[in-house]
Amino acid sequence: MNRGTVYRWWPTQTELLNDALQFHERHRADAPDTGSWEGDVRALITQLASLAADPIERALMATMISGRYPTLNETMLSWHRGHQPHWHAMIGRAIGRGEVSPDIDMATLIRTMPSPALTASLFDARALTQTEVDALVTLICRATVPQQARSEGERRA
Repeated sequence: MNRGTVYRWWPTQTELLNDALQFHERHRADAPDTGSWEGDVRALITQLASLAADPIERALMATMISGRYPTLNETMLSWHRGHQPHWHAMIGRAIGRGEVSPDIDMATLIRTMPSPALTASLFDARALTQTEVDALVTLICRATVPQQARSEGERRA
């Protein structure tokens, strides 16, 4: 395809990027709602691990890190911010069910969940293993349990 055809369909880089992200996003689901915090965390981390290991995602992340394309960075960050309410809602449902401490710092939790998948992808050029996903799910669930449930669990141990 020549440049003229591309510019006819997408007059600006931002429009091209937005269309590409919309196409890409159709292959990704919103934050899961499995009915349990552990199920939601497992589904989300599995989804994020798959996304981070995708060659296109890895290329986008590396390009963003380079800082050479501010429009790309802003568009990607905007896309990411658009998903934040879904992840907040997922955590809110778990708080409502009493599975997550109501005083949890949602922003920190949201940054924590994808971090291992991003690290494995960027620094090790690989996807998380199922063992790593399982360990991360366990870690997140233990760290977010309400204080009363944590205290009861410690007394039983």
